[in-house]
Order: sequence, then structure tokens, then C-alpha cells
Amino acid sequence: MLGFAVVATPQKPPLLYVLAAFGLVLGSFGALYAPSSAMAFLGTRDQFVSALRDEAERYPLMPAEPQARAQFLELAEHEAEALYARRGVALPLAAMNLIVSLLLLAGAMQAMRGEKWGVSAWSLAAAVNVPYTLLSLAFFLVETRDLVAVFRASGGPIGESRVLQQHVKALGAMVAATVEIVYFAAAWLYLRRPALKKFYA
Repeated sequence: MLGFAVVATPQKPPLLYVLAAFGLVLGSFGALYAPSSAMAFLGTRDQFVSALRDEAERYPLMPAEPQARAQFLELAEHEAEALYARRGVALPLAAMNLIVSLLLLAGAMQAMRGEKWGVSAWSLAAAVNVPYTLLSLAFFLVETRDLVAVFRASGGPIGESRVLQQHVKALGAMVAATVEIVYFAAAWLYLRRPALKKFYA
């Protein structure tokens, strides 16, 4: 009579799936956003300015009064010029974002499927994303400073309104960066736990 031994596979902890789900969301967003942000800077300055002006003309809250409308579009052009002036930094950051996002996406996905290399890739992506997020935030704040200077120089209620909008965006970016850094640090520490290795033996 033959006997068969059944070896039970340890169940992965729920926290692993929660962290992986967040990783999939962040990785997917970064992988989609990075190419689109980079493509905008691959053309000439005139093409970039024209594209942002066209986008401003479709803005739902475009002022109806002709003078205010002209000032709004002029500000959009100045904003585009200020953004394009820093394309030398924006493009490398977009490339970095694409790489770390794909690494995070693949690592979290494979770790959920039980692949050991997925844990290593996910851990590396989490570690790299902490300095990248800080660098990206610092770049955004520098852009914010440039745009605030442009908007304030224009004067008028529209310029002040754009200054306020830019400050709100900066605040939102800082909150988002803080949440991401906390996640990446927590994921990196969790994935380095010796107890986790038994699930990928």
C-alpha cells in the first residue's frame, strides 16, 4: 500500500497582498504617466507652448471677458515656457519614473504569484522609489517657484488666482509624496523580514 505525504503550502499573510495591491496601483499609474509626460517635451518649444495654449482654450472656467481671456491665454504661454525651460530635468525624471514603476509593478505582481524574484524586485523598487520621490518632489517645488514668479509678475486677479492654484498643487504634491514614501519604506522593511522567506522557499 502506497502512502502519499501532502505538504501544505504556507498561506501568505494578508498584509503582503495589501502592500502588493498598493504597489500595483502606484506602479500602473507611474508606468502610464511617465511616457505621456515625456512625450510632451519631445517636440520643439513652439509646439509645447502651442499645445498648452490649446489646452487652456478648452479650459471650462475660461473667462468670458475678452481682456481677461487674453490675459489667461498669455499666462498659459508663459507657464508653458517656464515648464519647457526645465525639460532637461523633466525628461530624465520621466525615464526614471518609468523604470522604477515597471520594476514595482512586475515585482509586486510576481510576489503575489509566489515568485521569489518578485520579492527582490519589489524590495529594490521600494528602496529606489524613496530617493526618487524626494527628487521628484524637489523638482516640482522648483517648478512651482518658477510658475508663482510668472503668475505674480502678470498681476491682476487671474495671476493671483493661478498663484493660489499652484500653492494648492504644491501642498497636494507634498501630501502625496509623504504617503508614497511611508508606503515604500514600510514595504521595504516588511519584505526584508526573515519570517517572509518561508513563503518563498
